[in-house]
Amino acid sequence: MIIARSPLRITLGGGGTDLPSYYEEREGFLISAAIDKYVYITLHETFEKGYFLKYSKFEKCEEIDEIQHPIIREALRLLDWKRPCLELCSMADIPAGTGLGSSSSFTTALLRALHTMQGNIVSTRTLAEEACEIEMNRQASEISEKNIIEKYEAQIRDKDEVIRQYKDFKARQSTKMIGESLERHCETEFNKIRAAAFPN
Repeated sequence: MIIARSPLRITLGGGGTDLPSYYEEREGFLISAAIDKYVYITLHETFEKGYFLKYSKFEKCEEIDEIQHPIIREALRLLDWKRPCLELCSMADIPAGTGLGSSSSFTTALLRALHTMQGNIVSTRTLAEEACEIEMNRQASEISEKNIIEKYEAQIRDKDEVIRQYKDFKARQSTKMIGESLERHCETEFNKIRAAAFPN
């Protein structure tokens, strides 16, 4: 079994300047500090073929492409993983979504554990570069594609709603026209009867 951990961090200043959308146009400058709270990753080679992933959810997959967790999937792809008998479990001292960089800590701890299982010795700089590749490039591309799909799905829903409204309007208009025609017919027949019953 392999256990790796990566510290969470607090940002003291410059939050957001490490994003490409900012530093590609302006110079980024970020000050942060690690704290004594961690994200832990444990890896274990299983006897059964498959990927058994335990985080906030549980996944059991036969292939890497089937993995739903984007960071785990992209990390395995990045390292060209060839050992499909893997159990992975993540834990943390603090819940996700607290603004302490838990996703980045998760990514670096995961990469460290995977490299160790492969027998690789990598520097902290390499880990940082690989983590950036996963979080800023690979995930950004996936998020962009997802946003495009969601955008067009929303547009299709809007068009479907317009079509439904037109169909409803047409049906109401048809009903109205039938009612008006029936009313005119009744009025005409009534006038005929009245003319016959009450001649001038």
